[in-house]
Amino acid sequence: MLVVSFNITLLNYLRDLAVRHVAPREVIRREIDFLNFHKWCKRVCFLAGFGEEYKALWRSEGHDRQLVLDENMARLVQGVYHGLNNQNVLPRYDAILVDEGQDFRLSWWQTLSLALKPNGEMVLVADKTQNIYGTAAKWTEEVMVDAGFRGPWAELKASYRLPPAIIPLVRRFAEEFLTEEELDVPEPKQRKLEFSPPDLRWVHVPDQNKILEALVHALKTRLLKRLPSGTAVADITILVSDTELGRKLVGVLSQQNTKLNVLHTFGNNAESSGRKKRAFFQGDGRIKATTIHSFKGWEAPVIIVCVESIEHAGDRALLYTALTRLLDHEHGSCLTVVSSCPALQKYGKSWPSFDEF
Repeated sequence: MLVVSFNITLLNYLRDLAVRHVAPREVIRREIDFLNFHKWCKRVCFLAGFGEEYKALWRSEGHDRQLVLDENMARLVQGVYHGLNNQNVLPRYDAILVDEGQDFRLSWWQTLSLALKPNGEMVLVADKTQNIYGTAAKWTEEVMVDAGFRGPWAELKASYRLPPAIIPLVRRFAEEFLTEEELDVPEPKQRKLEFSPPDLRWVHVPDQNKILEALVHALKTRLLKRLPSGTAVADITILVSDTELGRKLVGVLSQQNTKLNVLHTFGNNAESSGRKKRAFFQGDGRIKATTIHSFKGWEAPVIIVCVESIEHAGDRALLYTALTRLLDHEHGSCLTVVSSCPALQKYGKSWPSFDEF
């Protein structure tokens, strides 16, 4: 089986779930490949003896990195599958499962289908409201037919993750800040009496330069001192919109007067960040810190979200994604948003708790 996504860290989370609920680790390791799409493409090329051709994609003079990722790499792998005489060297799967499919291009899906065994199964799971890369709109009904699908999507209407109390706030954000075409907000799984309702708090920061200070203050004075019963420091996840702010945050938290151990994904370059993403696991005992991009598909009972801008559509979709990462917890979960966006101040005041820093 192949489980594939665009997001590297999501695969860590899915692997953990599989080990926890499906089969022992050695079985999972033997039977399932967890790979992001571009890593899978690289593996296919080198297995088939097309390593030099793969490297040439990046060496060509004036190469467009985004074009390589979006189109050229998939085209090369398609050529490998169509042209290789000895097909036995190429990976073939009984099932291919794609998570966060709204991030995928049609050509990626078509490329993956070449690795499916006869009578195998492919599944695409997508959430168009989490359209942070602007690709979800390309999955039109016409495209779905070209991709081998027939009939409407099978829709999951209810949320199995979110505390019921946050769903009206998520819906209000979507209605105010997302376009009509993007709206696909879940309903609560069931209406229930919450004996330990979630702690939902909005902190508005009028001075943009104090956003980092406000973030650290929320962590130290609110979460570390008032964790919900049944949760631990390891359940705290800090989500930021970009790597630069993340590196600054980790620097502050590692100082002697704070000295908090943090598992994070903020490397000094792409290679370093990649290593950190591959080592980012939920079971680690430290506070977690990463970008919202890298936390897509994950969930946690205690989250701090830092938002600096909603100027672009991708920024707004990114914040929606962050707001929907909160995991309902029997003893109460906690979501704190630290925002320096004036455009969000009125919306923030609709939350159960609103403060200014």
